[in-house]
Amino acid sequence: MSLLPYNYQELERVYQQISPLSSSCISVTSATAGEGVSTLIDAIAQRTKNAGKRVLVVDLNLHHPRSNIAPETQICWTRALDSQNLQTQARIDYLCAPIDFDLRQQLRDAQLLQQWFLSWKQHYHLVLLDTSALNRYNSGNISAQSVCRVSDSVLLCVLAGKTSSIQLLNAKRELESVDANVMGVVLNDRFNPSFKSLVLRSAKRLNKISPKLFRWCEQHIQNSQLLSMRV
Repeated sequence: MSLLPYNYQELERVYQQISPLSSSCISVTSATAGEGVSTLIDAIAQRTKNAGKRVLVVDLNLHHPRSNIAPETQICWTRALDSQNLQTQARIDYLCAPIDFDLRQQLRDAQLLQQWFLSWKQHYHLVLLDTSALNRYNSGNISAQSVCRVSDSVLLCVLAGKTSSIQLLNAKRELESVDANVMGVVLNDRFNPSFKSLVLRSAKRLNKISPKLFRWCEQHIQNSQLLSMRV
């Protein structure tokens, strides 16, 4: 999984919308799979950690669970549901996707989910819920719609150039159908690089010819206000 630098200006805008909220439980979801939900969550968690706050990331995506969580940051579900000594020494704690069948069934109960969310918010400044895509309806998943309905707010991640307008409209209807509190939409421009990025990519060809000229061009491109403007 690719890492998103936590000092991105765009990420800072997202964080500034979240930071005034006290002890919030936020679902991060998408219309379809592979739109960058986990990457966004990790970046928000890191930014929150750097602000001196504690974060709990809960993996509820049974279709594509996380596999790169450091053991020292993991919390077992038995401990999480008991809520005694819930936190680890890390500022970012992770609850892995549950493998126990009975627990998965309990996680499909919206009322139980809401109770657990309230308990976790007593221990953490921010709880981030990594859900499956809204179009994943099979019985093996925990419904993203159900999770979004009982969380405090929702961030919808959209992959520009990949997610169709129909898929986005369907996602909007799904969230509206459960009265989810949508905080905003985060546009993942992974496949839509900025004009500045394209110019820098072209300028790198100069590095083989004249590294000194390339460094001069790179500095001026990076400092250009015109190329930094969003259109």
